[in-house]
Amino acid sequence: RLPSQLQAWRKADRDGEQMIWLLKPTISCCGRGIRLIQGPDDPSLPPSLRGYVAQQFVHPPLLIDGHKFVLRLFTIVTSFRPLRAYHYRDGPVFYTGSRYNVSEAIRIERKATERAEKLGEDVQGGLHLFGEKGGFIGKDHLLTDYYFTLKQRDYEVRAAPLLERFLPKFKPEKIWEDIEVAMAESLVAAADRMGKQEAQDIPYDGSVYEVVGFDILLDSYGRPWVCEVNSTPNMGLEVNKGGDMEVEEEDGYLKTEIMRAMLDIAGVHPRRIDVSIPLKSELLINHPENCVQDVLNTLNSLGTQLIIAGSDDSHCGGEEDELDSQDSEKIDFKCLRERDIALITSFECERLAAKRYPQVSMVFPRPPDSKDEMGNMLGMLEHEGGRHGCREDRLLAWWLALKH
Repeated sequence: RLPSQLQAWRKADRDGEQMIWLLKPTISCCGRGIRLIQGPDDPSLPPSLRGYVAQQFVHPPLLIDGHKFVLRLFTIVTSFRPLRAYHYRDGPVFYTGSRYNVSEAIRIERKATERAEKLGEDVQGGLHLFGEKGGFIGKDHLLTDYYFTLKQRDYEVRAAPLLERFLPKFKPEKIWEDIEVAMAESLVAAADRMGKQEAQDIPYDGSVYEVVGFDILLDSYGRPWVCEVNSTPNMGLEVNKGGDMEVEEEDGYLKTEIMRAMLDIAGVHPRRIDVSIPLKSELLINHPENCVQDVLNTLNSLGTQLIIAGSDDSHCGGEEDELDSQDSEKIDFKCLRERDIALITSFECERLAAKRYPQVSMVFPRPPDSKDEMGNMLGMLEHEGGRHGCREDRLLAWWLALKH
């Protein structure tokens, strides 16, 4: 983040080999204001770096017929504290308008920037780019901008068939798994801050959800990199430069399917919390009966002690006694409070809804066969939010291992 981390940027640039960077405005969209530069001493840098971030340019990227592409993938976060997130394994594919040539792209962008700045125009607003002779350049010549082009017609509109058709040697299932690890790490990094905001501004658990859009780029080895995370991704039709109605219809169908799955997982309906209502009755108001009964039966079979609000829980030990182990498989929650049961029920209902959609995969908690990976992420959550802030995340990890 600039200018506060300028020295760290200089060090990273010195330690790397011929690194290329993206300079991005912190508040913008649609590729506006992004510059392709060769480091902190590049002559095309703006006079002030305030309001910009520097991001390493992924080079060389994976190409299709010489074109870069990015996957726009959607994840629904039903809670940041504890963190619960699900990913739809499909999404629109955006391509660059020209073939990949870094040196040419830097030369064109530098000339365009110089000319636009002299004219006092928006450097990269999309309509004010000029070449060496003053001719219009536009988005087609930029390696920093992706959108719907004629390439959707030539290749694929959607990410899932693209991976299967063009990238089988990289094993699409492995790519999806790696993408979801990168998503989980990104969300874990933001979980403490977002969780505090959630606790402050949201009166009831489960009353909101957030859909975030991940822009994922693959390098030449098929490894995914998070380009950016969009808090308000476009769920309408994309700008379709090719004007192809079939492409537009497929985009509309895809977005509809994604939102249908995510709203189902979120269980979009009013939630009620009333301490005067018996626990099972309250759960049945907010969740499907089969889901509630399954949770209660499972807990009964374990001999779990339910602590009703206001009852004596001294025989169960302290609230954190169950958390001495760092391994969620060894945690034994013998005593659960009403809030714990409600949390487990919400999670289990989300899980069951997600299973109805083959394209949906859980981003967080991580599955039990990723024990070491999940342990590391829980450690990150504890580091950011403190030991007590991670209890509910460990509770859900315990439940997931139990059901798995």
